[in-house]
Amino acid sequence: MSLFSAGKGKRPDVKRALVEAPAIPEIVHQEAPRPHQERSPRKNTWSVCTISNDGEGGREAVIVDVSRTGARVRFQGRGSLPSVVHIKSSRLGLNRKARVIWQDNCDVGLRFIPPGKS
Repeated sequence: MSLFSAGKGKRPDVKRALVEAPAIPEIVHQEAPRPHQERSPRKNTWSVCTISNDGEGGREAVIVDVSRTGARVRFQGRGSLPSVVHIKSSRLGLNRKARVIWQDNCDVGLRFIPPGKS
């Protein structure tokens, strides 16, 4: 018979249940690591850029924010990008390869690829 089932017509022994109940484990609060804390500081901007495959042709977009390690780019319409692109913005002096980290509607998150790496 369990602590809370007293049988037909009998009331459960609450006092006994409280005394014999296992101890409640202590809850230790730990903050989960926050990936955004590790990002480089971002600078809001509104700079026209071109996103392309291998630096040829491409789609025009706007850089919404930029950091030392990446950028958030906004397109006028939806569309998917390959995993690695070339981003160019003469206003920001930006001309390099970047890895597509995420795509959401018209916005894309890019992480710049260090020169000499693919």
